[in-house]
Amino acid sequence: LNFRNLTDDLSINKLLTNEFRIKLLWDVCRIPDFQKLFNDTYLQLLKTIFLLLVKNNQIPKPWLEKNILGLQKFNGGIEELSLKISQIRTWTYISNHQNWIDNEKYWQETTQDIENNLSDKLHEGLINRFVDSTSKYFINLHNDDKSSEFKIKNKNKPLSGINILDIGCGGGLLSEPMCRLGANVTGIDASTKNVKISKLHAKKDNLKINYICSSPEKLKISKKFDVILNMEIVEHVEDISFFLKSCSKLLNKNGLMFVATINKTLKSYVFAIVGAEYVLRWLPIGTHDWEKFVKPEELKEILSKNNLFLKKLDGMHFNIIKDEWSITNDLSINYIAKFLKN
Repeated sequence: LNFRNLTDDLSINKLLTNEFRIKLLWDVCRIPDFQKLFNDTYLQLLKTIFLLLVKNNQIPKPWLEKNILGLQKFNGGIEELSLKISQIRTWTYISNHQNWIDNEKYWQETTQDIENNLSDKLHEGLINRFVDSTSKYFINLHNDDKSSEFKIKNKNKPLSGINILDIGCGGGLLSEPMCRLGANVTGIDASTKNVKISKLHAKKDNLKINYICSSPEKLKISKKFDVILNMEIVEHVEDISFFLKSCSKLLNKNGLMFVATINKTLKSYVFAIVGAEYVLRWLPIGTHDWEKFVKPEELKEILSKNNLFLKKLDGMHFNIIKDEWSITNDLSINYIAKFLKN
């Protein structure tokens, strides 16, 4: 369709004087539309590239710099970052096309580096949106009569006096807001790198958080906790039964455990793996293994064997247009469950 439209363009048609240029136009029209524009803007880009190649034999460096290096601004919301990732992929494709640009290796490395940084920022943004939503979820504990021991006593520090264990804390994205809300927070992570980063960040912001490099199975601590957070972690462990059993031993009687994870459904495979990893590239390919996803009923059965009983179950939905997470009744992909230890 792009080829047909461009051959109908008089400024292009008059240049199609030999087989080489016809083939060149065909190759240019094969540049993927990663942004899914399907409009004149994309067609104009193809036209410009073809005219530059005809005139200069290669795409000029200044024009490449203008279009590629401008994408190095890694700020913006989910929608803007997703758009930039789509744009940089176009240039990655072009940089890998033989003889179109000078210094191919440099541009290949540059575009790949930009895409990696944009993907990291997008991933961070998605997590932050999730953290915002789950933080509100925890604060609303006082609305649940069955959790009266956690009723808010201080509006400025609504989680004051509550001992929280954040398992798989990463860089502290959830530990920090919990601490700011008044909780006594311990964050554990099996990655030494993550713990070092989280400690530096907490020190910078003057937050008193006890970060430990460990897993719940290996954690040597006598203290038990009022709340345990297992947020987006159980779908990565090798032995979920042993993992959750170890977590339950760290929880006080009448304590709460929150588990946020991904359901094992066809829809979760399509959206959480194919969509998020292969299509949108929000996550690195291989981040998730569908076989490790866990259904709510399976989670409920495992934890009931460790004296933890389901009290609340909600779906989590991300609205890409509004750039926000919300609580929903749909459990088919992401869900969050609250368990009480009896």
